[in-house]
Amino acid sequence: MVRAQRRKLILLVGLVFLTGCWDQLEIEDVGFVMGVALDPINDQQQAGENVNGFDINQPLFRITHQTAIPERLTQVGGSAGSSNGEAPFVNIVSTNASNMDAARRAAAKNSRFLNFEHLKVLIIHEDLVRQGLLGHLVDFYIRDHQMRRKTFVFISDVEGKAILEKTVPLEDIPALFMEKLSENDPNVLQMPKVKEIGELSQNIIEHQSYIVPRITMGPNEGDYVMTGAAVFRGGDDRMVGWLGEYDLQGYNWMVGEAKNGVLHVGIEEQGRQKTVVFETDQMITNVHYERENGQDRFKVNIEAKGTIVESWLEELELEGAKVKKAIEEKIEKQANDIVRKTQEEFQVDIFDFINFIKHSDYPYWEKVKDTWSDEDGQYKDVQIDISASVKIRHQMLQENVDY
Repeated sequence: MVRAQRRKLILLVGLVFLTGCWDQLEIEDVGFVMGVALDPINDQQQAGENVNGFDINQPLFRITHQTAIPERLTQVGGSAGSSNGEAPFVNIVSTNASNMDAARRAAAKNSRFLNFEHLKVLIIHEDLVRQGLLGHLVDFYIRDHQMRRKTFVFISDVEGKAILEKTVPLEDIPALFMEKLSENDPNVLQMPKVKEIGELSQNIIEHQSYIVPRITMGPNEGDYVMTGAAVFRGGDDRMVGWLGEYDLQGYNWMVGEAKNGVLHVGIEEQGRQKTVVFETDQMITNVHYERENGQDRFKVNIEAKGTIVESWLEELELEGAKVKKAIEEKIEKQANDIVRKTQEEFQVDIFDFINFIKHSDYPYWEKVKDTWSDEDGQYKDVQIDISASVKIRHQMLQENVDY
């Protein structure tokens, strides 16, 4: 009797270890979402049955889920696209007022259940974020437990659906191409730093003003252009305008993100403007805040060390005072121009100067934190003094280590 009960106990315990794969899901049954695009729709009445259960006055948008087809992906060493010419992804398009509902309703159009654990990029059209909808549009991607905090967010001035449909070189899937393209920002002074959705959620929660990189389509087949950035006002998270390539050069100097940046500088020689190209390999931006007689003042010092990587000069010494001064003046001009634009055109503190006030004068920060970047707020009237200091390490032919 005892022996029989012991056998039953062993069998019951064994059953516990046999249930380890009860919730397994075959990879062939999963639709891995690599990219998502959110676009506005022109006529909400055309949404039809896709918006059943929603108030028609609620903003609607078109959602494109780019889903990978693993068995069609190329092997290592192969060219982009599957071996039989079939695309290794499918774009599922729907109209909805909710990201969650759209993801679930995709099951009515697709044989695979959508999985967001490998989401690489989220593209949002500017018409949606100019309405102040950014916080609502990304809420699902911040809350859901499947989402990656490192998903890259972009704002587009063209249809996001068209971007995800465009064929690309080198990569199998457009979303993967965009992810790798955006990682080149440290080497391009005109590109902003990538905006991860984890960082974006922090900006939204803390009511910070910020920028989000822009992605658009180039004139040639397969071209993507990652240039410029959208400017957002903290608090209502409404897009207020664009920064261009030139603006981003100044922005990167201001926030200390210009390492490896390439700067073209014009210098007069023999009565003609000639060019030298300066590449930074080290740089830092220091900010000092003070408040005197009711006036907020920031002193910004930009220190850069680098090399002359190209020169069209014939007589001037590359490490001479004239070349050094010309580089410093170019940096200062770019920085002053972007500061002036944010104060006069946007009235938005995208440099996070308000944080220096918080650490220096907390009582005053409490008074101004909610109105700092308003249209009639304090930021537009602050005094910002910018200076640049450059050291030319070498000219690619002879190194100068005496500094």
